[in-house]
Amino acid sequence: MKNKINDLKNILWFLVKLNILSIPLYIVIYFNFSIPIIQDFWAIFLKNSLSFLGYITEVESNIIAVNFENKIYEINFSWDSTGWKSFYIMISLVISSGIGTIKYKLKFLAIALPTIILINIIRVISTVILSLNFGFDNFDFIHTFLWSSLMIILIIIIWYLFFVKLNKYKNNNM
Repeated sequence: MKNKINDLKNILWFLVKLNILSIPLYIVIYFNFSIPIIQDFWAIFLKNSLSFLGYITEVESNIIAVNFENKIYEINFSWDSTGWKSFYIMISLVISSGIGTIKYKLKFLAIALPTIILINIIRVISTVILSLNFGFDNFDFIHTFLWSSLMIILIIIIWYLFFVKLNKYKNNNM
């Protein structure tokens, strides 16, 4: 019974810390904060990636123009497309977790954050390619329902399996 009460206290404390850490996230969203130079960098990266894959593209600031089947499609690379929320959420999950040393948490983040960047690259490129090939009217569905949901699931899986479970495995086998 004491273990269950301790587990509930740990879960409650985790949720309190996670909610406190979510306050800056909501402040950034509310004030529509962005860093245009990062958006422009990602837009150039997307343009170059699409060009490498054979698409005719141009970029100006954070707008990518893709010529596909003699029609020009403009894509606004928004601040949210940079993956900053995924980064922030992963860091918040790790900080809020009552397990692992600071060293373990930093090692985990050194692997998890580049993994999130890679997933975001795949997300952005595949969203554009799927939208071009299956109709740009499907962009919102591909972007919002498919990839946004999938990113949330992937972040939770990465955090849970590779942070929580691996830490418990390490502690039980030492």
